[in-house]
Amino acid sequence: MRRLVVSSALHFAMSAALCLAAGFVSSPAKSQCNSGLIAFALSPAIRAYGMGDTGAADAADPLNAFYNPAVISSSGETFFAGAYAPLFRSEDDDTYVWHAAAGAGFSFAATQSIELHLGAGAAFSYVAHSSWRDPNILIVCNYLLDEKLLALTLGGEAVYRDMLHLGIGIALKPLWFKAEQSYPYGAPPATGNGIAYDLGFLLSADFLKGVGLRLSPSIGFSVLNMGGDIVLWDDWQGDLSLPRNYRLGLGMRFEGPRKKFLGTEVPLFVLAVNWDGREDYDEEPFYSEPEGDWDMRGLGAEGAFLETLFLRIGSVAEPEEGDLSTGVGIGLATGRFRGRVDYAFVDRERPDEYKYGVSFGYRF
Repeated sequence: MRRLVVSSALHFAMSAALCLAAGFVSSPAKSQCNSGLIAFALSPAIRAYGMGDTGAADAADPLNAFYNPAVISSSGETFFAGAYAPLFRSEDDDTYVWHAAAGAGFSFAATQSIELHLGAGAAFSYVAHSSWRDPNILIVCNYLLDEKLLALTLGGEAVYRDMLHLGIGIALKPLWFKAEQSYPYGAPPATGNGIAYDLGFLLSADFLKGVGLRLSPSIGFSVLNMGGDIVLWDDWQGDLSLPRNYRLGLGMRFEGPRKKFLGTEVPLFVLAVNWDGREDYDEEPFYSEPEGDWDMRGLGAEGAFLETLFLRIGSVAEPEEGDLSTGVGIGLATGRFRGRVDYAFVDRERPDEYKYGVSFGYRF
C-alpha cells in the first residue's frame, strides 16, 4: 500500500489557533491530480483578518497568536473563541473549516518594578473537504479530506514599571489528516501525521497613562511552521516542505479617555493600525505553481467605540495583486466580562473569502 509519511523534528513554539488544509494542484506527472499540503494558511483571528490579515505585533486579541505566539500572555484573562469559514467561492464545493480555542492568563509581581504575565492556550481546527472541481485542469479531481490540527500554546511577558512589555511565546502544533482521492485511480486513502512549531517575540510600550489616555507602539517577530518534510508517494511528487514563514509586524494603538458604560470603565474610542511583512519559504504557495520564495505585506486599521462597535479595514498586498479586507464587530463589555461577534470579508477569488467568529473573555 502506498503511504504518505510525515517526518518532523522536535522544536518548541506557540500560537493560539491555526488551521491546516490540503490541496490539489495541476501537474504534468502521471495523474494530473496531485496531492499537496497548503498547511497553516487559515487564520482563526476574525478581527485581524478584517484588518489586512495582520497581527504579528497586535496583542489586543489572544487569537493573534496565529501570527505571533508571543501575544498569548498579554490577554490576562480566561478566553473562549470559535470561528467558521467556507473555504471556496463555489456552489459545487462544500469545503469548510471550524476553529475553537480557549486559554487563560494571570499576573504576579516579581519585584517592585517588574510584573510577570503568563498565558497558555489550546486550539483545535477541523477542515472538511469534498467534491472539489478544479476548473483549471481537464481531469476533475474529486476527493474527501479530513484534517485536524491541535495548537498547544505557552507564553510569558515581563512588564517594567507598567510601561515596557517584553514577551516570548512558543507553540507545538500536531496535525492529523486523511485524503481520499476517488478519481481517477480510487487509490487507498493517504493518511499522515506530524508536528510543526512556532516561535515569537513581542516588544511594546504604554505611554500617556498619566493623562487618562494610552498610546501603545509595538513590534513583533515570529518564525512559523518549523518542522520536517512531508513525504508523498515515491512515484508521485517526493518531499514537500512545510510552509515556513517569517513575520515582522509593527503596531500602534491609541485609546481615548475611559468612560462608564454598562457598569464598567472602557475606552471611549480606540484607533489601531497594524502592518505585517511576511516572507514565505513554502516551495509551493497556496493554490499556485511553484515559484520559490515570495513575500506578502498587510496593512489594516480598526476604530472602536466603547468596546461595542468595531469597524475595520485593510489591504493584503502580494507581489502581483492587492486584496481589500473589511470587518465589523459587535461587542459587550460589562464588569470583568467581555464578548464579541466578528465578521470579516476579503475581496478576492481565493479560499477564505469571508469568516464568522465569536469570542468571550473573563478577567479574574
